[in-house]
Amino acid sequence: MLRITPFRATDMLLLELKDAQRMEATVFGDPARALEQAGNGFTIWQHGQGNPRPVFCGGAIERHRDYATCWAAFSVHMSRVPVYVTKRARQFVRELPHARVDAVVQGDLPGGAGWAERIGLAFEARLHAYFPDGQDALVFRRKS
Repeated sequence: MLRITPFRATDMLLLELKDAQRMEATVFGDPARALEQAGNGFTIWQHGQGNPRPVFCGGAIERHRDYATCWAAFSVHMSRVPVYVTKRARQFVRELPHARVDAVVQGDLPGGAGWAERIGLAFEARLHAYFPDGQDALVFRRKS
């Protein structure tokens, strides 16, 4: 069973990130508190055996009143992204009131580009050597 709650910084501490996202998360240091203060985030919790655990945290940071950047973090406990998570993220992206909504995906992140497209974003640009290790980033923008 899955449950959605507003995102809190402590949720990110409980989320066991997939290997590919660990490096991406370090680009901006520890962003959890800033992401919580930005608001507009949510956590999806998995309930089952034992205590509930977060399997997804996501949201958007407003850059200015007409521009927001989406972010997402996935748990190692998800072998693939459940349809429910994708639908909720697609709805979230669609409902953002900003004229521009985008997301930055690690260039070699397995499945990252495909998932960005499934939630309503289209490839816009490649940023060469964006990450500290020299990897490229892919920018996706909400489809018109």
